[in-house]
Amino acid sequence: EANLLFWGASIMSFTYSFIDDFISKAKDEPPFDIPRLRFVHAGVAVAHEPVTGNNVANASSIRRTYLVEEFINTEAEQFVKYIHNGDAIPLLAKDDPFYDIADFLCFTQHVQYFKSGGLVFLSDFQGL
Repeated sequence: EANLLFWGASIMSFTYSFIDDFISKAKDEPPFDIPRLRFVHAGVAVAHEPVTGNNVANASSIRRTYLVEEFINTEAEQFVKYIHNGDAIPLLAKDDPFYDIADFLCFTQHVQYFKSGGLVFLSDFQGL
C-alpha cells in the first residue's frame, strides 16, 4: 500500500505539472480556479529488536512493519467520495458544492490516461 501511495502521489504531481505547463504557455489564465489536492501523507515504520547470538549476520532484527498514515478528522469536515472506481464521471450532483472538484478529478483521469499512453489513471477519489 505504501508503494501505491507513492505512485498515486507521483502520478498526481505529474498531472499538476502538465496543467501548470499548459497554463504557462496559454495566452490567458483559465477562468476558474485549479483545485490543489493531495494524497494523505503516509510512510512505513519498521520496529526492530536487538539481534543476539553467534550468527547475527544472517539474523533479521525486524519484528513489525506498519503503514503510518496522516489522521483525517472526519468530524471537522465532510468526507466526500468524488468518483467511483468504475466510471470517469462525478458521483456528485451538479448543484453539489464539491461538484467542481469531482469534475476536475475526472479531467485529471483523462490527462493521466492520455499522457501514459493508456497505461494508467487514478480512480476512486475521495477525501475532505
